[in-house]
Amino acid sequence: MKKISALSLVMMSALTSQVAFADATAVLTWNGQIGANLADNDYMITGNNGSTSADVFKGAFLDIQPNATFDSEHIVLEMRANSGDATSPVAGDLWSGGTVTWTLDNVIADIDGVDLQAQAGGALPVVVSINGENVSKGASYSDTSFNRIGVKVSNQQALDPSVVAGRDIVVEVNLSATAA
Repeated sequence: MKKISALSLVMMSALTSQVAFADATAVLTWNGQIGANLADNDYMITGNNGSTSADVFKGAFLDIQPNATFDSEHIVLEMRANSGDATSPVAGDLWSGGTVTWTLDNVIADIDGVDLQAQAGGALPVVVSINGENVSKGASYSDTSFNRIGVKVSNQQALDPSVVAGRDIVVEVNLSATAA
């Protein structure tokens, strides 16, 4: 079994508001960062529809409430055959060579550089789900049909709005995939 690692999805939302003539504005963005090892000679991780563009690893919307609770849209990842090689990968068909195992290697969340776990009183409130199933750090999710997954993050633990208002929330999810 070969393992592709270092896929890092960084989900960031910058929530700012201004009051002028009773108007309020909000600017929300998701940003994605691609890890350095997305392919080997046999298979590779891509975004939706086999795309290797950095844009497909970026979520489109993070709905943050004033108390820092949020739900994201999912980011689609696919395991595809590599028609090239590890140094010059070319996305082929969806992987059909056996079981694909996705592992949640790490979750990092912070508000303006301060660990969200510390803000929440010790427990990391961010939940990561793969295809609708919550997974914890180190947990694996595998099946022969999991060549295409949706990854989503959320926080349902309310934080003091006076502490978090106007701050940036960044969630980084590190996944690895193994195909057998």
